[in-house]
Amino acid sequence: MINELGDRIWKNTAFHRECEELHTEWLQRELKTAPTSALSDAALIRLLRAAAVLSLSSDDDRRDAAYRIAASSFDLRRMTHPGASAIANVILGRLGNFPAVHLVNGMGDASAFTPLSLLAEEENRRAKNEVLVSGKTTTLTDFQRELWRDLKSGASVGISAPTSAGKSFVVLAHLEERAKIGGAFRAVFLVPSRALITQITDDISTWSLRLAENPVALLTMPLSADMPLPDRSIFVFTQERLHLTQINHPTLSFDLIVVDEAHALAEAPRGILLASALDEALRRSPNAQVLFASPNVANTEVYGSYFGLQGFRARTTTAKAVAQNILFVDSPSARKKLVSIRSPRSERGTTVAQVELAQRPTTTSAKLISVSLALGGGAPSLVYANGPDVAEKIAAGLANGLPQGKEDEALTELADFIEEAVHAEYALAPAIRHRVGFHYGRIPAPVRKAVEIAFSNGSLKYLVTTSTLLQGVNFPAKNLFICDPRQGDTNAMLAVDFWNLAGRAGRLGKEFQGNVFLIDYETWKAKPLDASRAIQIEPAAVRHVDSRKAELLDCIWETNPQQERPKTDGLEGIFTQLLIDLKQGRIEQSLARLSPAGGLEDVEAALIHADSVISLPVSVLQQSPTISAHRQQRLYAYLKQRMATGPTNVFISYIPEHPRVGSAAYKSYSDIFKICHSELLGYPAKDKRHTRFAAIALQWMRGEPLPTIIDAGRKYAPEKKMESHIRGVLHDIEHGIRFTYVRLMTCYIAVLAEVLSEIGRADLVATIPNIPLYLEMGECRKQAVSLMAVGLSRIAASKILPSMPPNLEAVEDVRQWLLSVDPATFNLSTILLGEVLRALGIPAKESPRQRAS
Repeated sequence: MINELGDRIWKNTAFHRECEELHTEWLQRELKTAPTSALSDAALIRLLRAAAVLSLSSDDDRRDAAYRIAASSFDLRRMTHPGASAIANVILGRLGNFPAVHLVNGMGDASAFTPLSLLAEEENRRAKNEVLVSGKTTTLTDFQRELWRDLKSGASVGISAPTSAGKSFVVLAHLEERAKIGGAFRAVFLVPSRALITQITDDISTWSLRLAENPVALLTMPLSADMPLPDRSIFVFTQERLHLTQINHPTLSFDLIVVDEAHALAEAPRGILLASALDEALRRSPNAQVLFASPNVANTEVYGSYFGLQGFRARTTTAKAVAQNILFVDSPSARKKLVSIRSPRSERGTTVAQVELAQRPTTTSAKLISVSLALGGGAPSLVYANGPDVAEKIAAGLANGLPQGKEDEALTELADFIEEAVHAEYALAPAIRHRVGFHYGRIPAPVRKAVEIAFSNGSLKYLVTTSTLLQGVNFPAKNLFICDPRQGDTNAMLAVDFWNLAGRAGRLGKEFQGNVFLIDYETWKAKPLDASRAIQIEPAAVRHVDSRKAELLDCIWETNPQQERPKTDGLEGIFTQLLIDLKQGRIEQSLARLSPAGGLEDVEAALIHADSVISLPVSVLQQSPTISAHRQQRLYAYLKQRMATGPTNVFISYIPEHPRVGSAAYKSYSDIFKICHSELLGYPAKDKRHTRFAAIALQWMRGEPLPTIIDAGRKYAPEKKMESHIRGVLHDIEHGIRFTYVRLMTCYIAVLAEVLSEIGRADLVATIPNIPLYLEMGECRKQAVSLMAVGLSRIAASKILPSMPPNLEAVEDVRQWLLSVDPATFNLSTILLGEVLRALGIPAKESPRQRAS
């Protein structure tokens, strides 16, 4: 009967017209513009009665309508109609959206106006969604409750849910429950980028480091071979850091594997490395529970089938705990400054509000600045920018447009910290002083984290962000402003990424609805609203074999271009992985996984030929699965030819110097980088990039401050403006040093060690410094590396290092020492002190000595 009644309501045009009127009234109040109409009490009562019925539906569109009616009516009438909270609670309770119920109850007493029968209904409904997490009763949404049951069963699960559905909360709660059981336990939480490591680590450290009975180590940096593996540990890694640690620790295995933003498996080349690292992890831990979390993926079962996970479950929802309002903002015509705002929920072409801008904008950046200033309304607002340089420009415009206010001591301290951590001329510092920030992936982690905190606590009014927001970085806002969004220089944003981005509008527990302002949508290169919100995921290796087999065969037969190119390195990684599988006797299973229908006989034949000409053992190839095995063999041949008959000093010349040995180090790295450029990347002999990157790498590994590195690099780009130069150096470090050169040096050292062993000088292998680790961490001093392994940033480690006792190097010993001392003795800024406390899992108001006692 309820379903029939719901059908009648949904087919009633008057219902949808009154929904539109309610939405328009809410928008006009939200935008602080003159109301054109107000819904009558009689119409509102009809809508609320309808919402009470629709909230019992299983259809997502009807449930969304019920939510919006409850949220909008409560927002509009709670001050004038005392019973508004009671009605909202009934509807939201039936929807199972208990975070929204909690928000309603925080604004008023709903029970005083709710009949006992409905109170009993809500209580029963709530009881079904209550679970015990860390000894505390927690009320989950319906989706979270079902996901919790899946995870508690021990099954591997593929999870797809919108940004605000609360999937991360449940996954982290499950991780906590598993860790608290006691006994040996290792878990890895994989994230697609370094920008996410700090966020996830902070979430975990609040409990992981405070398990007095069953302590668990929290590790974020790759462990070198001489660092022991704790029996109880949680690793928060990118796929690159997991791969490095697997190389150094062949016995590393896991009980629980979490893959966040798992749709990255479809992206090459990193998706191929992620798949390779997961394959290795599952070979070592076939019984591990594996959780794949993604936004808006239609076929989450693909994760289970691709990795052969038995009993795999798919848990999918499109329901959101916070609603997003899509709003079109149309630029004014010539010589006018009045923008029109339309809603897709209103009749097409109908303007729901008009707002005057300070000036008429003409460029995309100017539109984002003017519209954001006019419609931000003082609430926390995100502005999407198509690249770091654009983000800095928009942030400067917003800062100039905001009225001058009182100096904020916390923001002044943050700006001073940015100048110390990055550079005195970095554009972020002056923007911060005017309550505006920007955020992109290459910004150093402690600076990014400090900016995120300032935005989350309301100190910053605007945060301009690039596509790092699409990689799972979580700082929702009330408003989001977008104009013709791109990923990269020219690629229009895909629909799935657009909806992932839009999901950042609306802060769970702080408001019921967020606003997504689309500026001049009709002129956008792509129309994401017209496309499906969900995508079909296909692992990059499967897609490449299906659509680019001819190019893959070129890679295997080595008829591809001499110089490695972005368009081919994904294919070369597939080739190397398949060759490894052939050498290990599992090629049939691997090819069947890539093409269940068969048809890859020519690929297998090519691999058999490649195996006959590539002599490098699997143990070497496995260390560089994204570099063509042919390129690795080429490097091997080069080193073998030059070292086979030479004296000892020739052998030693190919071993990288330790970064801190002195003047000889620069020549060592310059020469080795040149070899890698020539043999692995295929750069021409006249290319001189090795000289610049050797200088940057050496300074970086020595732990020299970023301002020093930036100033030293001016000689390579004297014509560049300073802001462009700073961005360039940050890019060189983040994407060059910490990705490309980690990759190249991992390969170089593996091949070098093989050659030394073959020529009877295995004794020299132990003298090779761990350059990939030093490049990744930006340090080569053992004590500094241990401080960073505890969870401290490079800059915090450098300030604490002089106070450390000599010979204190083991990670757990360093952690215990930090817990035993008063951090005030380090003379750290408030920002770095907060970082130390978070790394140790200590609440800000509790001293380390109190914690230790």
